[in-house]
Amino acid sequence: LLAAIDELATRLTPSRAIAVLADNGPAWVMTDLAALRAQIPHIPLPGFFSPEQLAHVLDQGGVDTVLTDQPERIGALDAGFSITGQWNGLIWMRRPLATEEAVAPLPAGTAKVSFTSGSTGNPKGACLSANGLIDTAAAVAARLADLPDRDAVPLAQAVEARIRHADRPAPEHADEAQVVVLPLERAEPVQEVHHLARREQPAASLHEAGDPVLLEQRPV
Repeated sequence: LLAAIDELATRLTPSRAIAVLADNGPAWVMTDLAALRAQIPHIPLPGFFSPEQLAHVLDQGGVDTVLTDQPERIGALDAGFSITGQWNGLIWMRRPLATEEAVAPLPAGTAKVSFTSGSTGNPKGACLSANGLIDTAAAVAARLADLPDRDAVPLAQAVEARIRHADRPAPEHADEAQVVVLPLERAEPVQEVHHLARREQPAASLHEAGDPVLLEQRPV
């Protein structure tokens, strides 16, 4: 797994910022971890976003690389993306950015941008740091360590913590767990697991009310 993530991270290196529009699955998780490894901002694209919302997010984040299982939706945006290859079932799409657009308008240290649903206007992004993500992942892994059944762990929280901070002690039995990544339509039964590690994620607008703010997630 680590070798595959390192290989993908190297391939992502020329990118300024990447976005993923795809269902939950191993490829989504590996892309997320590879972006973290390569220190490239990752902007997940919700599948329910409208074309206008998708275009807004791609422009706001300065995204030049998209990995997707829905290339027709990205192509229909007429945003300059073209198919350049594929990886692990995902279509690789890139676009050139003009010089003034080349640097994503994100604070230094941004690892991920989580956008709101945009129900009251254009989606607004919360800029999250790598340290905050890792601390939250480690907290989730620690809370799950004492569960009676350690055979299934939702998403890749424990794996993410292990990849980024191998020097940190892992929770007991963490290496024995499997990571289960359910498709979105089947994910609802395990939503209660997310309450095991509560966290603060205040929203930070990228372009409203002054400069964007980098958030440090802290488990509570």
